[in-house]
Amino acid sequence: MQTCDLLYGYIYLDKLAQSIIDTSIFQRLRSIQQLGFSQYAFPSGIGNRFTHSLGCSYLAGKAFESIFNKDYAKSLPLKESKKREFKKVLQIAALLHDIGHGPLSHSSECLMPKLEDLKIHKYFNTQATRQISRHEDYSVKMIMETEIYDLLKKENIDPQAVVQLIHQESFGAEDFFKDQGICYLPLLQQIISSELDVDRMDYLYRDSIYCGVKYGLIDFKWLISHFDSHRENNDIFLSINSKALYTIESFILGRQHMRMIVYFHHKSVIYNEMLKKYAKTSHWKLPTCIKEYSYFTDSHLIDKLREESERNDWAFRIVNQKPYIRLYEYNRVNETKRENKESFNCLKESLEKENISYIEINSNKNAIKPSKKITPYPIFLKNDLLNTVVNPFKDSSLFNKVERQIDRIYVDSKEMERSKKFLF
Repeated sequence: MQTCDLLYGYIYLDKLAQSIIDTSIFQRLRSIQQLGFSQYAFPSGIGNRFTHSLGCSYLAGKAFESIFNKDYAKSLPLKESKKREFKKVLQIAALLHDIGHGPLSHSSECLMPKLEDLKIHKYFNTQATRQISRHEDYSVKMIMETEIYDLLKKENIDPQAVVQLIHQESFGAEDFFKDQGICYLPLLQQIISSELDVDRMDYLYRDSIYCGVKYGLIDFKWLISHFDSHRENNDIFLSINSKALYTIESFILGRQHMRMIVYFHHKSVIYNEMLKKYAKTSHWKLPTCIKEYSYFTDSHLIDKLREESERNDWAFRIVNQKPYIRLYEYNRVNETKRENKESFNCLKESLEKENISYIEINSNKNAIKPSKKITPYPIFLKNDLLNTVVNPFKDSSLFNKVERQIDRIYVDSKEMERSKKFLF
């Protein structure tokens, strides 16, 4: 069947994709906002994880076709039947990569329970060093322990292969990704999760459209059309033709700008921080039971906060939209005599002496950004004229630009006038 997307127009969905989309677990994503609290800064920023997931699956298919229509991929000894299987698993993985998101997407990561409580260690190849679970962990549990598992098995698709594409710590389907001694796992993982993955392409483009900004409007069609592959020993990796070099730079800069201007907007991040304060003071966590977890959408979380609002000040502030207000912002890139770290620290000391409660937020620690572990595999840059292949992400300054770092101080609106006298 076909559906229609705001960004890409008509999208074809096969029988398996449609059956997954029709499940209540997947339909839940309609009620999970893509941008969390960002609607308080960008009123039209109300896209959901449902449309983002469909978009990622569509782009994954386009990326796959671009790569395997190139002469290099055609020269590889890959059977046509295996290639069809790879594409199907890739698109399903892209469709399901965000199915485990909690209410308000990344905003609710602070409410995630301990990883050990999810009881999914059997799907990982190493003992995880982190203690707190992430939405990717819930995705694994949903794929392996719900009706989605049965739908995949019915179509002779190994659910573990799908999981291995979206969770870097998983294992168990390595043989599936091999054909005639060559492993395609790195390439397929990179399409889902890398510095130039389809996830980032879709959310940058989609978030820009919904928020009404221009920073993430990169030429994804041109970029994907220059996707290629490269073999190192017996592994196949993602490569990009050097003709797309400036589009790559635009993509990376666009992500940085979206992060600072949209995802770290002062009106939305304070709500994220207040939710963290609520998490620490209430000690309440999202349920580990998938059936219970699947009921928790954005509205259910707000209802929970409303129930707590009489006994928890942070819950009260969130549901009644009474946040702390930005008092001061320190930009580490654009320093002046008045704007420096010493003065910033003096301001905090003055507020502390006056017993004025404040919240400090740093862009490196608090901006909403994907929590997933990016695949460690290298992305190569091909130059057809020079017949060279290099890894530009390894040591080129072009791809390691210093991001702006911003520190902010927020205070209660009732303390704003008293706090202003300490500004320098």
